[in-house]
Amino acid sequence: MKGFLACLAAACVLAPSASAAVLTGPPPALGHRPTGLHGFAQRANELVPADHTYTDIPAFAWNPVRGASSYELQLATSRTFSDSTMLVDDASVRTPVTSVQLQLPWMTGQPYALWVRVRAAVGGRTTQWSSPWGFDTSWKTLPQKLTAPTGLVRWTPIAGATAYEVWYTDIGLRVRTLTNVADEREYWAFHPDRARTIHWRVRALRYVAKPALPNKIQVISYGPYSPMFTSTNKTTIRSGQLVATNAISNVTSTPSRFRSNSLMPGFTWTGTMVGGFTSNMGLYRVYVFSDKECINSVTVGSLVGGPAWAPRWAPPLQFPGTTADLTAFSAGTAPFTYGAQANAQMPDGTKIVTAEEIAGPSSSGSSGSSGSSSGSDSGSTTTSNGADPSFTTDPGSVALPDNDSYWWTVIPVNAYADATGNITYQDAELAQDACRQNGAQPLSMSAFGMRSEPVTTTKSSPLASGLLGGRVVTASTRQPSFEQLPVVTWTPVYGAQSYKIELSRKTYPWRPAVVQTSLVPSVTLNLTKRQAGLWYYRVRGVNGNLPGSAINMTWSRPTAIRISGDVFKIVK
Repeated sequence: MKGFLACLAAACVLAPSASAAVLTGPPPALGHRPTGLHGFAQRANELVPADHTYTDIPAFAWNPVRGASSYELQLATSRTFSDSTMLVDDASVRTPVTSVQLQLPWMTGQPYALWVRVRAAVGGRTTQWSSPWGFDTSWKTLPQKLTAPTGLVRWTPIAGATAYEVWYTDIGLRVRTLTNVADEREYWAFHPDRARTIHWRVRALRYVAKPALPNKIQVISYGPYSPMFTSTNKTTIRSGQLVATNAISNVTSTPSRFRSNSLMPGFTWTGTMVGGFTSNMGLYRVYVFSDKECINSVTVGSLVGGPAWAPRWAPPLQFPGTTADLTAFSAGTAPFTYGAQANAQMPDGTKIVTAEEIAGPSSSGSSGSSGSSSGSDSGSTTTSNGADPSFTTDPGSVALPDNDSYWWTVIPVNAYADATGNITYQDAELAQDACRQNGAQPLSMSAFGMRSEPVTTTKSSPLASGLLGGRVVTASTRQPSFEQLPVVTWTPVYGAQSYKIELSRKTYPWRPAVVQTSLVPSVTLNLTKRQAGLWYYRVRGVNGNLPGSAINMTWSRPTAIRISGDVFKIVK
């Protein structure tokens, strides 16, 4: 057709699309080395931070070299790029925008700790290397203290964190959790006055796929500690009806305001009595169920003193097994020990195995089941009613999958000593009975939801950058165009260890034609010129700490992107 050129590629347009913002000026002349190399977190045309510091490895962009068929990118811990400092040497980069799939340790240098450079392959020959571009990596934010109900400490979640470590400095204790809330059980049990003033710090942890870089520099999983925080409590527990008050993490769900939490909540209550039952030692246990009748348990809480429980990613605090041990524990002369909470049972004699007993990075991942004797008991159990001790609870999980509604209740627990001084800890009431007092929902029961955070892939336009018409451009409309292999980025979500990316030709029905994974919040979409046309992509976090298929978190909304193939200007 007159006015048009025959196109060898899949698409041909009159000029670079107005759907993308141009990053740079005219491309360099043939044979020139690449210029304008820099990193970016979300868009290739964003301003580089003054300190060149990023939380994750940035994606990289540079001015295209005319005639280049590919590029070679090197990443090293020195601007000399010697073999001993090399982290990445990739000669298969096909566009001047790319995502590097490598987790980096926290590194700062003089002036920078990490260096990147590129060169182009043109006509079977290579250009000179670009000028090296340096950057550092570091946590940009520290956890900050948030308000919390009595019995809990709470802090701001950190993007990119997959767990947290809380340091109770008064007692020299560190505990790990998958959420942004922790209880104070060591202070409250048998001596609540010690919980009046609590000092603590917290640091974020991240999932690390490989413990060291190719040059063997260690990649640690923890960030810096927060400043010292102080929490104060009124340690006198109100007597009377036990009331479930909060399921709290990043949001707070209460009996009067139902909310869905993105992170596993901690649970708080007031009062001491359920259905006429109280605890003779000020001990309580939380149960979480998928049903309102409190039959199908999904989390069995650990025995705690005080008015709160938040699941930990570690074995629970062990309670005294004899009256002599109880005396020492109450006086504060016995050390804290952790492991299976032996001699714990329901009123019908069912042995209790808690979610924390199988939690933590060293866990085998097994879960006890009703009718099995393979629980985590460290010794034999003496029941108070002669029931078969081989029946056990299913402990459930310390991190729950997305679900519209969960139901939780708290049960007082009594300690009974036999003639030999051995102690059994028994729930004062069955959970199913506690959940139905006189046929009505009791105050000691409440609901909450779980909904993982969706990934954010757009901010007025897709967070996408790529090559178009011989220039590096960034998306400026809802359906941006790129010649091939665009880089897309997103905002990290709480708890995600990695990310899954799917591409489909249609939004409905969604049929993934390309599936990719990423350890960092960016990826080069595997869409070449041969796959020209309109595509949709979506991204979700993957949290390996969740059970079963629940490791897959909430999808982002489908985002449109067009692959144009080669783009030419028409010359008349």
